[in-house]
Amino acid sequence: MLVNGVAWPKMDVEPRNYRLRLLNGCDSRFLIIRFYKVKMGETEVPTGENPLEFVVIASDQSLATEPRTMDMLLIEPGSRYDVVFNFKGHEDSRIIMLNIGPDEPFSGDIDDFDGGDAFVGEDPQEIHVPYEARNDSSFKTTRRIMAFDVVKCLDDSVADEFDASNIKFPIEQPDATRTRQVALFEGLDVFGRLQPLLGVIGPATDLNGNEILFPTSQPYQNAGTAGLPMEGTLEWHEETTENPKLDSTEIWELWNMSGDAHPIHIHLVYFEVLGRKEIKFDNCTTEEDMVCDPSDAFGDGTYLQNMITVESTGKFGSGFKVMNPTAGPDIETRPEYFENARKDVVTALPGQITTLKMTFDKPGRFVWHCHILSHEDHEMMRVLYVGDPSEETV
Repeated sequence: MLVNGVAWPKMDVEPRNYRLRLLNGCDSRFLIIRFYKVKMGETEVPTGENPLEFVVIASDQSLATEPRTMDMLLIEPGSRYDVVFNFKGHEDSRIIMLNIGPDEPFSGDIDDFDGGDAFVGEDPQEIHVPYEARNDSSFKTTRRIMAFDVVKCLDDSVADEFDASNIKFPIEQPDATRTRQVALFEGLDVFGRLQPLLGVIGPATDLNGNEILFPTSQPYQNAGTAGLPMEGTLEWHEETTENPKLDSTEIWELWNMSGDAHPIHIHLVYFEVLGRKEIKFDNCTTEEDMVCDPSDAFGDGTYLQNMITVESTGKFGSGFKVMNPTAGPDIETRPEYFENARKDVVTALPGQITTLKMTFDKPGRFVWHCHILSHEDHEMMRVLYVGDPSEETV
């Protein structure tokens, strides 16, 4: 684990409050951090040690609407958090910042893994066993991030004043004029490889409410979608379907139809996370297979229908359309999530609808995408155009 380019560094600190600006720059790893007190010089946290509390005061684009004292914080790839840790009372001790997040793709449930160490474990050879061959409980984690040694003398010339109650940064936005349903998928590319993709639920419309149609070129004729309203799984090269009006406020519902959590990043805008709901699935589906033939659907929930995707080469992959989208009950946010600030990255959890509210006050062409590098590079990215595309100048 690297911190500012250094593997497992340590920092000498005074016994006072420190504000730490944390950015998860990992390719794909979701970090779940905790702080532990150990003896000076120790590099391992003893089993059963209780984590220390810290205060989260900001994230991504602003201070918090209200700070929160926590002992565990989820940091998704690309996101930023400001925390205040008080080293007072820990003189001549070491504080280790630990990651209890997994090495494997993140499902959103921290109870799915055991929080071991990929480099120091009962069986060091186990790290060479392919993930798919391991038992669920044997996944390991790259856990040690860095250490803070509380060894410096307090500099009395610098005030140590921190009052979390002074931090109140409300998120104020106009009422939304449109609700947009977008979806996260796992399709296949032309070579049969898993391909994470974005798309829309229902026919896509532009800023004036006009339907956006698939092209009528030969590949789309062969795929059977030529001239039809755009919906379902979409590739990067295809027509823009997210086209809000300038200065408009929208609600976006992120329907995660994949099996993993995705850190979704929307460029040059901030959003408020309104909450999450379960996706209610049709009784024709199973946990392993959400695809149904419409004639087999019960009509009591969401299901997927297969569709052909057209790649930029004109060759074909496969994806899905979301049929009968049905929301279930609200889901309580897990305690390790901190989302009451102006955000631009959010964790969209599998089988859930993550609801965002945002105002588009900057005109032009931007993107929205998954912040897992291999996902955004393999098509899980789409153009977002704010304003009238016909007015764009090159």
